[in-house]
Amino acid sequence: MSSSKKRCRSENSDAKVSQNVNLDLDDREEQLEQREEALHNALERLAEEKKLMTGRKLSDVLSLNIGGTKCHACRRTLCLYEPSMLATHFSGRWDDNVEKDSDGCFFIDQPYELFKPLLDYLRDKAIESFGMPVPSPVRGKLLPNGEMSTDEISVKRFDRMVEHYGMTPFVYPQRFVLWRGTPIETPNICNANLSINSKEWATYILESVGHLRRLDSFTVVTDSTLNFGAGWAEIRRFRSCKKTSSYGVGDLASSVALRGRIRCGIYYNEILVKSLDQVSLQKDTVVTCEHDDYRFRWLVDGTEVAIILKSSLNEYDTCDMMESKFIRPAITGKGKW
Repeated sequence: MSSSKKRCRSENSDAKVSQNVNLDLDDREEQLEQREEALHNALERLAEEKKLMTGRKLSDVLSLNIGGTKCHACRRTLCLYEPSMLATHFSGRWDDNVEKDSDGCFFIDQPYELFKPLLDYLRDKAIESFGMPVPSPVRGKLLPNGEMSTDEISVKRFDRMVEHYGMTPFVYPQRFVLWRGTPIETPNICNANLSINSKEWATYILESVGHLRRLDSFTVVTDSTLNFGAGWAEIRRFRSCKKTSSYGVGDLASSVALRGRIRCGIYYNEILVKSLDQVSLQKDTVVTCEHDDYRFRWLVDGTEVAIILKSSLNEYDTCDMMESKFIRPAITGKGKW
């Protein structure tokens, strides 16, 4: 090959490298401009929010009109649980836009007798001490004589209102209780997002804290989880079983669970009740477990993958899985969820 051809090829190669470098610089410059624009917009939003919050403090005493009954409450009380919609509503950011009556009182479009127990609960929690924990409010509505009506309709209306304001995980807190394994990290309690980080294989039961409200569904987001299982345990027998390290939820007659990772299935008493070959549990997979008086149901990433009738489990064991009041969420695995 002549030296002129070598020189030409070398020059073409250099030109191509230079072109690629220029394209890469252009891309990085564009990304930098986008980040600068995003930062500028964020600073503008922050400045606007500060403007909205001017003169508004957590110590403010707010005049409320609750379904026609007027009262007062501290902003700090209503904003006790910051992640909730109730706290967002009364944070001060939207004071100029939220509903008010003709006297300028913040209007809460709920019956006073329904909202009052929630307000009193927040007041009690604001001054709670370690030795005197505050139980969840009695579900229902306040009667004129000061007693609570706990009829089914009142209970459902109260729960619906609590859910509307995003207060369910704070009014009805849950906690993980270690059933077998070694506790590595203390689970979050009274938090909207409970979490576990277990470096060793372990099984946890989710239990209520300070209330008897039944939990009919829960959702788990998997992270680096091995030997994962999520389902339900009949706690009277589940707790009395020997704590053999190789057993978890779905391995005993008192529990049923979706188990596996690459190839999954529904297990009861170590028996594969339903194969789920089409299901695999990867990082950030969302597993939802539900139950009622007659069935168990599992969804993976929002898609239903299995329904198991409680009566059908009698085929494998005489344990009665029908008594919903004794059934609790249970999770097995190693890693984070």
